Amino acid sequence: PSSFAWPAASLGAFFQIVSRCDFVLCNDSAASHVGAALGKRVLAVFGSGSSRWFAPYSPGATVIESSACPVRPCFDRCVQPSYLCLEGVSYGQVAGEIERTLATDDPGR
Repeated sequence: PSSFAWPAASLGAFFQIVSRCDFVLCNDSAASHVGAALGKRVLAVFGSGSSRWFAPYSPGATVIESSACPVRPCFDRCVQPSYLCLEGVSYGQVAGEIERTLATDDPGR
């Protein structure tokens, strides 16, 4: 599979880019909601935000997050010595979820 990161010139251009994707890997951002709205498989990695409040609403969306931070969600007002919320998400977790998601034929699982 190929991948790309492209700075879109406008919101419309961003929607066009995402519409051409089979899978969206992103942080907890608007990109996850755009992918979900366009019926794409989405893997959103949550850090300081709350997936209970902001997860993309779609059967094709998956969230990865860590419970390593005792004060999460902090919404970018971190009081810890480092970003425990993101450090608790491993490369192996993300890679495994990407493989599992891409192996699924039905985006709605």
